Amino acid sequence: MKLESEEFLTFSIHCLGITAVPVHLLGTFCILFHTPETMKSCKWAMFYLHFWSVVWDIYLSVLYVPFIIFPFSAGYTLGFLSPNFLNFSQQCYIAVSLLGLIGCANVIFFKNRYNCICYSQEIRYESNLKIIIFFVFNHIIPIIYFSPTLLVPLDENEAKLYILEKVPTLPRDILDNPNFRVQCLNGPVMMLCIIIIVSELCSQILHMVWKIYCELFSNISKSKKTLNAQRLFFLTVCLQTSLPFFGILLPVLYMFFSYSSYFYNQGYNNLTIISLTFYGQLSTLTMIIIHKPYRNVISKFFRSYKKESADFID
Repeated sequence: MKLESEEFLTFSIHCLGITAVPVHLLGTFCILFHTPETMKSCKWAMFYLHFWSVVWDIYLSVLYVPFIIFPFSAGYTLGFLSPNFLNFSQQCYIAVSLLGLIGCANVIFFKNRYNCICYSQEIRYESNLKIIIFFVFNHIIPIIYFSPTLLVPLDENEAKLYILEKVPTLPRDILDNPNFRVQCLNGPVMMLCIIIIVSELCSQILHMVWKIYCELFSNISKSKKTLNAQRLFFLTVCLQTSLPFFGILLPVLYMFFSYSSYFYNQGYNNLTIISLTFYGQLSTLTMIIIHKPYRNVISKFFRSYKKESADFID
């Protein structure tokens, strides 16, 4: 299988989908049944973040499986979701919306920590209306941020000619695929949409991280033991959310480079999609490894497995 082939992309993504199932089930089990009292306040916020990571993995590795032609939002799908039911443009829009919702879940995760650490119980109850507005706003933005790419209707034949003009090395059999569709040809518009959503979500997260940091490292009214526990958990949460982000940073930077320079390499395109597909699994693995209670579940399982194996051999 060649790196640039459909077969390589499909095989790699389906393999990731198979390995993701036990990882996500284990993550769900840990959150629901092994979240200790000390982490109870963030249990459902963590589960919400985990939920969208699972949906992302299932959608990309099973339903969507996009064969995308960067530097354009064009291509066709190889997943189980029939193009007769949802065409490439519609499936692509769902994918970018899901990515935005993962960002939204990260914002809500930090909002949960912000409310618990920076607000008193009385203020939290008084600000329920603000929380609802915050929740609704942060779910609407990820769903509509990519809509400008759909506002300009495209003639498929003219779009294909334009793609060939910009990328003359594109294999003809890709363009001739009956399911090939073009969502958007305007790279700057796509980049602007991505920059807007990333700026909107990251600015909220950074604001809350800074406020939490100031509260934890300048507040002397709490006991030293409580502060140390909250500081450690805060650093753990930051690692949990940032490590998966850095895992997909390189493919995202490649997409920006491709859009801005009209660089085309289908092998790199396939690797980009594969890397993005791994995000959900990486997020779950990071959560399990970083949080000690979840780590202990794995350690306990392996210890009991080794004991059973030893008893069987004896």
